[in-house]
Amino acid sequence: MKKKKVWKIVIPAAIVLLIIVIVVINNAASSGQQMAQAMAVEGISVEKGDVSETVETNGTVISGEQKIIFSPVNASVESADFTVGQLVRAGEQLVTFNLKDLEQQNQKAELTVKAGELGYQDSVSQSNKAASRQAQARSKAAQLQAQVNAKEQEVANLTSALAGEAGAQEAARQQEEKDKNEQLSKLQDQLKTAKAEAESAKKAYDKAVTNQQTAQVNFDAAAAAAESEPQKLEDARESLNKANKELTDANSANEAKRQAVDSLQQQIESLQGAFVSADANLSGESPLQQQLQTAQSELAELKGNLESQKAIAEGDSGAMSSAAREQMQTNNNLAELESKSIEELIAEGRNFSRV
Repeated sequence: MKKKKVWKIVIPAAIVLLIIVIVVINNAASSGQQMAQAMAVEGISVEKGDVSETVETNGTVISGEQKIIFSPVNASVESADFTVGQLVRAGEQLVTFNLKDLEQQNQKAELTVKAGELGYQDSVSQSNKAASRQAQARSKAAQLQAQVNAKEQEVANLTSALAGEAGAQEAARQQEEKDKNEQLSKLQDQLKTAKAEAESAKKAYDKAVTNQQTAQVNFDAAAAAAESEPQKLEDARESLNKANKELTDANSANEAKRQAVDSLQQQIESLQGAFVSADANLSGESPLQQQLQTAQSELAELKGNLESQKAIAEGDSGAMSSAAREQMQTNNNLAELESKSIEELIAEGRNFSRV
């Protein structure tokens, strides 16, 4: 068994050795020929021209540079109408992206830009209106202040005039009251005297009435006995005539004294009524007082309007500062940039889908 294994190994080794010897002999012969050829020299003339060489072969062209292309948009591929190894031309559609979400974002961004611009314009408009109202309020406040000053001066003048008028009226009233009191006192004294005289005249009248009645009775009695006593009748007639005259005089005097008393009482009542009228006039409003009250009411109204305009002029007008305007404009610019970026992404996605 061992001898069989040795022969199996030795025979292939001999064959390999024989092949190596043959190869060496052939190489030596070939080298000799090459050396002989190398030593042979052939002369040719040099000519000027282009050197060209054409090689024809079959094979597969592989790009020396391979690159992984990433989509510029975050969108899913909707279709890819090509296969690996397919020949394509420049501008040919290879890939279609689903840009619906990006287009919605673009519409939203455009609306955001428009809303921002409208908001900015509205804010600027409101700010300008507020600033205009504030400027108008300052102008009106200045005008109202001048009117208030003038009205305050008018009130001061009327107050001074009213004080002077009140002093003069008070002095006149006191003098008038004094005169009326003196006149009233005099009339009251006259009335007292007139009443006493009227009472005396009334007594004289009553006595004259009694005397006349007595004389009439005596005359009637004497007339009845006239035939027997004619002289007594004449005496009775004379006494009756005298009594009638005294009665007439007493009646006239009584009437005069009574009328004098009535007249004095009327004068006293009239004078007392004048006192009441004077007090009523004193308690009433004079033209100056009415003017003063009107001026004071107008002054209060002017001051109220002035305070209102001052509050508008000095309060927070709502006008935007330059920094606020710049900030709003910056926000609008950022929104426009975002909108443009989305538009550019959509454009790149569409361009990227072509060769």
